[in-house]
Amino acid sequence: MMFASSWILRLAKREGSFHAVFGFSLCPAILLVAATPKPVQAFTVFSGVDVCTTCGGSTRLSAFPNSLNASNNFQSILQGNFVQTFDNQTTFVPNTSFSTNSPIVLSFPDAAGPNIIATLGGAGPNPALIVGAIRNTPGTTTNGFGRYSISNNQFLEVPAGGTNQFQISVSRAIAVIGFYGVDIGDFGGSLTLELFNGATSLGTRLVPSPTGSSGSTDGSILFYGIATSNPAEVFDRVVFNTTIGTGDVFAFDNLSIASLQQVVPTPAPAAGALFLLGVIGRLRRRYSPSHHQPQ
Repeated sequence: MMFASSWILRLAKREGSFHAVFGFSLCPAILLVAATPKPVQAFTVFSGVDVCTTCGGSTRLSAFPNSLNASNNFQSILQGNFVQTFDNQTTFVPNTSFSTNSPIVLSFPDAAGPNIIATLGGAGPNPALIVGAIRNTPGTTTNGFGRYSISNNQFLEVPAGGTNQFQISVSRAIAVIGFYGVDIGDFGGSLTLELFNGATSLGTRLVPSPTGSSGSTDGSILFYGIATSNPAEVFDRVVFNTTIGTGDVFAFDNLSIASLQQVVPTPAPAAGALFLLGVIGRLRRRYSPSHHQPQ
C-alpha cells in the first residue's frame, strides 16, 4: 500500500494536481492516512464500571449492566476460553484468614497446546503467600465489607498495593486477561496492572475504577479485560497495585486468561485497500493505450 500510495502522489504531482488525474479533489489528510504504515497494534481494552453509593458494606448491586456488557464483549473475541469462578476451589478453606494460605494454582485449557498454568500468589517479600482468602457469600449477602461473588457463592479476596500485593504468573506467555473486581477504590485511588514478560516490565495500565472515599463506593463493581493479537505484547505476569500505593482489599472473580492463538482474528479494515483499487482502476482506464490512440 505504501508503494501504491507513493506512486499515486508522484503521478498527481506530475499532472499538476490530484484533480487533474482523477477528476476530483482529495483532502491531504486522507492521502496521508493511505500512505502511513499501520502502527504496532495496542491492547484492546474492555472496561465497564457500575458505581453504588448506597450499598454500604452489606448490600449488593442488584444489576451491573456496564460491567456485564464489557465482559460479554470481552468473551466474544475468545475461542476455547474458560472462566474461573472460584466456586470449585478447594485449595483454601472458605473464610480462612489472610496470609496463612499457599498460592492457588489454576489450569486453563488452550487449544493451541498444553494447558496454561496460572499461579495466583503474592508479589511482595514473600511470593509464596497469596495474602488472600476464599470467601463464601451465598444468596444476596456480602462479607460485611461490601465484597461478594459475581458468579454463584465464592470469590477470591485479595489486596492490590501494599507490601505484598496480589499477582498472577503463568506457565507461558498469554495475550488476554479479564476479571471482575468488587469493592475496589472505595477508599480512594484506582486499580493498576503492571504487565511483565520475564523480568521486563511492559508498562502499567490504569483500570477505570469506582473511586470513592472512606468507603463511599462500597459494593461497586468493575470488569476489566485486555487482549492483543501482537506477539510482541504477550506477557507472563500481572501485578495488581493502586494509584495511591497503599493496599486496597477487593473481591476478585471470574478470571479469564488466554493465549495468542485463542484470540479470534478480526478482519483488517478494507476501506484503504478498496480506495486504492478504485484509484488504480481509474488510472488504468485513463492511461491505457486505447485512451491515447489518435481519433
